[in-house]
Amino acid sequence: MDWCFLILGSVCFVEIFIRLQAIAHIKRLNDIVSRIIRVIRSANISDHWKEKILPHYASQLFKQSLLIFGALIASFGVFPISGAISYLLGNDFLALSTSTTGLAVSTCTALLYAVVRARSSQNTGGYTAASKALHHIALGAPFIGDALFDIEKSVYASKTTDITNENHVFVCGLARAGTTILMRRLHESGRFVSLTYRDMPFVLAPNLWRKMRGGSAAKMKSQERAHGDGLMVDYDSPEALEEVFWKNASGDAYIQASSLVPMAAADEVIEDFRQYIALILHESGISRYLSKNNNNMVRLPAVYSKPMHRAG
Repeated sequence: MDWCFLILGSVCFVEIFIRLQAIAHIKRLNDIVSRIIRVIRSANISDHWKEKILPHYASQLFKQSLLIFGALIASFGVFPISGAISYLLGNDFLALSTSTTGLAVSTCTALLYAVVRARSSQNTGGYTAASKALHHIALGAPFIGDALFDIEKSVYASKTTDITNENHVFVCGLARAGTTILMRRLHESGRFVSLTYRDMPFVLAPNLWRKMRGGSAAKMKSQERAHGDGLMVDYDSPEALEEVFWKNASGDAYIQASSLVPMAAADEVIEDFRQYIALILHESGISRYLSKNNNNMVRLPAVYSKPMHRAG
């Protein structure tokens, strides 16, 4: 019975989180924080105006924080209720829900339910609260990415082939240098495999995600990407999604407030990256990986000194 309560509670958590529009509140909170930082740093705004506008922003910040806190309390509230019912029935829900197995099952259940909710909206070409929640769950917490990558490796690593000497191509350069167009031309040749928007949000588990979405051929109407540069994107557009791997493996050490700094990667991270490429290529029938990631500029010494691929 406790397992039923745990699974039902995980589903209710996601549903309540979505219906209370928690993602929208988090986005507004981030926007307010960004505005505050811009105002404080701006040399074109007088101290007098800063004294007037900052209390207003602080009030909005406090309001959004309360709304997010309330949404989390309401979402997590299903578990104490389940625990109380379980206690009345003579069971020990608390021990199960706080155990390693219980936490793993609860997390996987929440993710799977979010996938189902997001997939239903994806099939209609929408990007609803369910889709946003799924992306934040999958990409917002490093431990989830680590867990997904570990599961992906445990299931598929033994089935992959050695990719060390396959002349993979990594395109990188300064912003607006034409790297995206070059990468797309190479991708159109059919000789390479790249990560695409269809691999989102479980970028670190490409094969598992492919199984979970059942080879969905959902379509998205092409639209101009956020850069405003006239390049159109859809679900099958290749993109620099491997950055999720580097951010998950190395944290934010190479990301500064106004710039990126050179980073070093440990040998085990490089080995994981080789394995990651092999997992992306798995079952594709193609042996060469193609990437466009301008952030690779900061890790050239760490990555390209290894016998893995050619720099592009």
